[in-house]
Amino acid sequence: MNSVIIGHLGSPAVAANSVAQVTRNLATVVAFGIANATAILVGRTIGEGDVKRAEVYAKRFVRLTLCAGAAAAAVVLLVLPIMHKVMTLSEQAHSYLTVMMLVMSYFVFLQAYNTTMVVGIFRAGGDTRLGLIIDVSTMWGSILFGALCAFVLKLPVEAVYVVLMSDEVIKVPITTLRYRQKKWLKNVTREL
Repeated sequence: MNSVIIGHLGSPAVAANSVAQVTRNLATVVAFGIANATAILVGRTIGEGDVKRAEVYAKRFVRLTLCAGAAAAAVVLLVLPIMHKVMTLSEQAHSYLTVMMLVMSYFVFLQAYNTTMVVGIFRAGGDTRLGLIIDVSTMWGSILFGALCAFVLKLPVEAVYVVLMSDEVIKVPITTLRYRQKKWLKNVTREL
């Protein structure tokens, strides 16, 4: 859906978005691995009934994912000058690419954090419904607001892109609050 909105904004925006999305996918591979490792280790520990140790593991994984997210953001920023040199794009596409990569740098950092929270920690404790609600509402909210900005308000490409990529920003206070409430610390296993 984001591609449809970006596509409406013209081919330089599509070209820049394609490069930014590939960079994002490469930069977030480690974060998704950390999130899945979090789900396994924290979930197993909760299942063993050791809630205190699960909480310690969750804190460690949050710190680890913040480091991995910062590294991913740095990779996005370090790749930007290389992209400008090796990519054959129009001047406008290069301009869009700069903005999109800057936005992508904060996006991958926040996505790493939110993914570890939702996919790792919350799922480990069986708090999957909240993850679904957060993901669906913020994703579709940013898409609908992005469409409004592009088609109705006719905002510049850069502004529309920021709106489309705002879902991770909105998730941070929600996931942080839920994490601190510790409602995710539930043993969902059952003895046979």
